[in-house]
Amino acid sequence: MTEEKVLGLIEKEEIEDMEIKELFYDVFYKAVFGREQDILLKKLKIILDIKERYDNPITMIGYEIPITRKDSKVNRCDILIELSDDTYIHIEMNKGKDDNILSRNIIQVSRIYGNLRKSGKKDKELENLRIQQINLNNFKGISGKAIEHIMLCEKESGKIASEILSFCNVDVEKCYKMIYNKDIKDISKAERWGAILKAKSIKELSYILGGDMLSMEEKERFLKAVREVNSDDRILQDWMIEENARMAYEGEMSTARRDGRIEGMIEGIKEGKKKGIEQGIDKKTNEVIGFFNAFEKSEK
Repeated sequence: MTEEKVLGLIEKEEIEDMEIKELFYDVFYKAVFGREQDILLKKLKIILDIKERYDNPITMIGYEIPITRKDSKVNRCDILIELSDDTYIHIEMNKGKDDNILSRNIIQVSRIYGNLRKSGKKDKELENLRIQQINLNNFKGISGKAIEHIMLCEKESGKIASEILSFCNVDVEKCYKMIYNKDIKDISKAERWGAILKAKSIKELSYILGGDMLSMEEKERFLKAVREVNSDDRILQDWMIEENARMAYEGEMSTARRDGRIEGMIEGIKEGKKKGIEQGIDKKTNEVIGFFNAFEKSEK
């Protein structure tokens, strides 16, 4: 299907249109799906291929659900969802490429598992735990697929070594591009949920949802929530704070790179580490060195 035809179909959507901020911005994602948790559950079940039914499905853990403030700053916390069968789903939104994302994910879900162990759960109860990490990425995953699933496997045989921890990468940009390169009926529901995060108008969002992703009542409710969130001055202000902070940080890093300041700082820290090895390097210094090493790697 050509892009012109898709745009024509979108234009024919018989609903009141408005431009919207992408749900890929975590402020909008959390605000919309925090209100419509049953729709969030539907989305997660499709992306993660969850078969179970839930009567009391979701407990959402995270400071931005709903969005709150502390010391005049937007509180940041990833979305952690608890389902009623001891399944925990951790959602993270990644705009920039990170070569160490899988290692970081393993640390994140391991911390969740560790906290649950400390909560007093018995070993028998811990056997039923399932912790899943969803990465909503703006870049390609390991396999290059729009949606890829990763589990811990035995290296030689490839057999699954553990079902406790699993990971799902969603390439939201690739999912979105599919909308304009394929017939909508040839795109899986999981991929369409990925594409929804990049929709830029109510009509486009409605077109991607089609008539088979949600019931008519759910679809109307979802579109209404998106409209209301995009008309909420407080949420828009939080989004502007987040975006300004991100752009300022990227600008500072770019300027520092051009001025050669980062290289000088790295060399200074390394030199200090070399001189102080006998006395022992404190944890904070090692964290700073790790940050600059990671930044160096990401810039290459």
